[in-house]
Amino acid sequence: MTLELVKAWRQQQREQLIRVRQQLSLPQRQAWQRNCHKTLSDVFAGLPVSTLGFYWPIRAEPDCRDFVAKCSELGWKTALPVIQTAHQALIFRLWTPDSPMENGPWDIPIPKSGDIIEPDVLLIPLVGFDAAGYRLGYGGGFYDRTLASRQPKPLSIGLGIESSFLDSIHPQPHDIRLDIIITEAGLRDFRQ
Repeated sequence: MTLELVKAWRQQQREQLIRVRQQLSLPQRQAWQRNCHKTLSDVFAGLPVSTLGFYWPIRAEPDCRDFVAKCSELGWKTALPVIQTAHQALIFRLWTPDSPMENGPWDIPIPKSGDIIEPDVLLIPLVGFDAAGYRLGYGGGFYDRTLASRQPKPLSIGLGIESSFLDSIHPQPHDIRLDIIITEAGLRDFRQ
C-alpha cells in the first residue's frame, strides 16, 4: 500500500472508530472504566511509585482520571501533556486533582502552571490498535514523537475499547509500538 493510500485508509478508520466509540452507552463506558481500572491497578501494583503522564479524555475516550487521582494520593507525580508546537514532542506539566486548568489546543484542558516533568509511565489514548501493539491516534504524531525522543523510553500503556481493534494499522517507520494495551477485555503485553 502506498503512503498516500495508507494515509487515506487511516483517516477513514479514525472517523469510523471515533463514531463507534461516541455511540457507546453510559453503562458500556462505566463497564469499560471498571474493567480497565482493575487491570491498571494490577499493572501498577508491580511498579515503583514514580511519575505518570496521562491524557484528559476527549471525544468519548476512556476516562482514567479517577485512577490517576488515586495514583496521586499514593504519591505518584502525575502530569498532563502540553503541545508546544505542531511538530515537537509533548511536554508534561505536573497535575493534581486541585490544579487550576485552562484550555489548550483543541480546547483540551491543561494545567495553568506547574513543573515540567519526565513521566516514567504514560497512559495514551487509542483511536485504534493492532495485534502488533501499534496505535492509531488522531494523526498528529505527538505521542510517537514523544516516545521516540525519550531515553529511556517510558512504559507506554494504551487505553482503548476492544471494538477499535484492527488487524493492522499498516505501521510506518515513525510509528512506535506500545508496551501494553488495555481494553475492557483485558491486557495485551508487547514487552519483550
